[in-house]
Amino acid sequence: MDPILYSLPLLLSVTLVFTYAVLRTFTQLWIIHRRKVAIFQKYEQDPKSFDSSQGVIEQILEQERLNQAVVRQDYAITGTCLSALGLSGVFLGRFLGYGEFAVGLYIGGIACIVLGVAIALLGYLIRALTRPIHTPQT
Repeated sequence: MDPILYSLPLLLSVTLVFTYAVLRTFTQLWIIHRRKVAIFQKYEQDPKSFDSSQGVIEQILEQERLNQAVVRQDYAITGTCLSALGLSGVFLGRFLGYGEFAVGLYIGGIACIVLGVAIALLGYLIRALTRPIHTPQT
């Protein structure tokens, strides 16, 4: 078979990862923009609800602090995507079978899988440790 056909899973996974990253970034920016617009619309409809224009500025600055706290790297998703890229690299290297390019893809794919699984496990551990503890009410 043609090596181009073997590279389709790798190209597809790279395209999906970049598309996800771009859509996630644009969605976060859109949400931040909508929050600011909502604050300005609230001020425009009822200026008395704020002490002064300083109140509007304080609310926008508070939103910025919240946005900085919310926007952080999700290691579980990063590790999973890295493992998927490594898996497609391993398959492509295995199907090509010979040559420096095939060996490089295969070894690089294995390294990506190992690193991706480690990062994903770290991400799931961080997610579990940062979850708030719910105590039963007795």
